[in-house]
Amino acid sequence: MTAPPPVDDQELAAAVRTALDRADPVPIGLDDRVRFAIDLRDAESELAGLTEAPAAAARATELTRTITFESASLTITVTLTPLGDGGHRLDGWLLPGGRLTVELRLPAERWRVTSDDTGRFSVDRVPAGRLRLAVLSVGDDQPLTRTVITPPLEL
Repeated sequence: MTAPPPVDDQELAAAVRTALDRADPVPIGLDDRVRFAIDLRDAESELAGLTEAPAAAARATELTRTITFESASLTITVTLTPLGDGGHRLDGWLLPGGRLTVELRLPAERWRVTSDDTGRFSVDRVPAGRLRLAVLSVGDDQPLTRTVITPPLEL
């Protein structure tokens, strides 16, 4: 009886990788979700999950899209309206309402706006790209006990 020919470990690993990629590919966006989870600098932050994204928002003909995020203490609804220059106008509402700080976390910078007493806020020109929202309490009498952060949005 003769021994089988030796197997090159690198060739075997490449064949296994190819077979796994075909049988069970990495989900689209997984790397972004992992980076987001690692990037949570404040361990006390509350993550708001996506609860509403109408199917029509995915159509190329749709001019605006409304997205709702919900956490245990806050509901965040945003409407994104594309502008001709590739940017977007962002209109948002917080429930419960109140004067809260809304931080737009862009890859290279952070912008802050304050919602009015009803929870409404807006930003005229948000550049295209990845964006997260973080909602922080302004004072001691506000409904939030900790920061609420949304998953990333792609504009």
